[in-house]
Amino acid sequence: MHSSISLPPLDALTAVLTAARLGSFSAAAVDLGITHGSVSRRVHVVESWLGTSVFVRHGRGVRLTPAGEHLSRHVESAFAQIAQVATDLRSARATPSRIRVSVLPSFARLWLMPRLATLQRAFPRLLLHVIPEHRIANLDAGDADLAIRFGSVHMPGTEARLLMKERLFAVATPKLANVVQTCGRRLSAARR
Repeated sequence: MHSSISLPPLDALTAVLTAARLGSFSAAAVDLGITHGSVSRRVHVVESWLGTSVFVRHGRGVRLTPAGEHLSRHVESAFAQIAQVATDLRSARATPSRIRVSVLPSFARLWLMPRLATLQRAFPRLLLHVIPEHRIANLDAGDADLAIRFGSVHMPGTEARLLMKERLFAVATPKLANVVQTCGRRLSAARR
């Protein structure tokens, strides 16, 4: 966004505020890490822009004129607002998104936990808090932000999405597998 308002450079305004706070161009120069002449030139830029003096020079120091006091008060306030906006934006960007996920302990251990590193790389600002539990989390009460369960559970005020289809396998010792297979054949024959 381009503004048609003409402003002096920020470093010139900073020089004015620093000289006002320290009461001296020399002290301001030391504080800013520049020369006395640079402070003087920067103050002159602001005074030319305003069309009036900002400082009354006396002996080895300076003090603000009424116009300078008015200007410095408002510039300090504007700088504080800019600093606050920057702080807010930085903290919003730095704060990770936190999601509490209620899952069955077996799902957490066997499926979710092995994939957490990949998920973290894909979403570095995501802070995932896994809540392993058997009960159905009450999302309205704030128990969790998201719940992953087996089956087709639908609760009022929530939206359910199918994550994956389940495939079940019978796993048994060879001896038991033969018994199950024999029983299965007998049941199939009896149905015919």
